[in-house]
Amino acid sequence: VGGLGLASTMSLSVLERTREIGVLRAIGARHRAILTMIQVEGLVIALASWALAIPLSIPMSTVLGRAFGRILLPVRNETLIPDPGGVFLWLGVVVIVSLLACAWPGYRATRITTAAALAYE
Repeated sequence: VGGLGLASTMSLSVLERTREIGVLRAIGARHRAILTMIQVEGLVIALASWALAIPLSIPMSTVLGRAFGRILLPVRNETLIPDPGGVFLWLGVVVIVSLLACAWPGYRATRITTAAALAYE
């Protein structure tokens, strides 16, 4: 879900910044520079969401553990600190999903011609 949200956000960003991309192309930006700009912007958004999710996971896991303990089987929630291995595994997943989600918008940004982008209103 996060990857789809990021992909649609980045697609909208490319659409809104068509004129900016045209100006970059007019001053000599290559396809690689535009693609890198889109990928880095998506990666920053994804890393910010990862960094926000880590502290929010502690209270959420406590609440869900208690709720499921009342409904199903009692669950003892002794540790409130996330496993570092899981945290860094999730970081890897976030980075890969971010790069994949930004691939299509980045490709579309490189296909915009300079003339069409500067004429875009």
